[in-house]
Amino acid sequence: MKSNQGMKKIIGVVGSYRPMGNTEVSVLEALKGAESVGCSTEVIRLTDYEIRPCRGCMACVFKGINCPIEDDAVELLDRITQADGLVLGVPTYILGTAGILKMLNDRGMGFMAGETRPAEGKPALGIVTAGIPGWEGLAPAMIRIFLASLGFNTLHLSIVNAQGPAEVVLNGSKLEELNSQGVQLARAVMGETIAPESPKEGECPFCHESVVSVKGSEVRCLICGLKGRLSDSHIEWESWDSWRWQAEDVKWHFDHQVRSSGPKYKARFAEIRKLVRQRYGKGKQGK
Repeated sequence: MKSNQGMKKIIGVVGSYRPMGNTEVSVLEALKGAESVGCSTEVIRLTDYEIRPCRGCMACVFKGINCPIEDDAVELLDRITQADGLVLGVPTYILGTAGILKMLNDRGMGFMAGETRPAEGKPALGIVTAGIPGWEGLAPAMIRIFLASLGFNTLHLSIVNAQGPAEVVLNGSKLEELNSQGVQLARAVMGETIAPESPKEGECPFCHESVVSVKGSEVRCLICGLKGRLSDSHIEWESWDSWRWQAEDVKWHFDHQVRSSGPKYKARFAEIRKLVRQRYGKGKQGK
């Protein structure tokens, strides 16, 4: 990939275990588009690194320290969030993304909980590969969660349908779409105003997903928390001046809902341990 000092840099992240499969080819095509208008690029293959599961110790949130797990996750997240733009491609495994993306996302808690998120407002593209149309399941939503949690602004999210390894190269119109989106990403990185894709009917106006809960006439987007109501078979969304992934809302969540729980828990810690021992024996207490 092209790299020159002083150029804006876009990183392509590949979350597939198959080298040069449909996911990697799709990411490379988007990066080709970005290079064509003057950005430098780099490819990160998550499977080349050690990424362990989050232990839920919350040291990154309550103590404000780097994750104590000694692997490559924090370094990877640093590189990803310090780039000027991001292309994230992940395959669909059983209606969700490959597990390696979820593990990395979980390890990004400390990147969400700081005063500011390092990728705040930076543009990104998401790419989901799925063999058969309609079998992408929750993978698009999981990519949006990863990007939104770190502060990225998703310009486009493409679904690539191809079954055989690298078969997407036979789909000229899809390659053209990915290349064009890479061009738009590069222009956004360079300061041009590029409007994100418009939501379709039934999709959340912020995250553009239709993963919702419906209780009677009340609707809630499970990705960003936006509420709405069913009216004549349409969803009327409430004002979205405030939503889960907005910078000030993320900060409020950690300051007032997460960190505030620490003193409350400590005050009753001895009582909790005693009740656990009485009810379940002397085994280690987990979450």
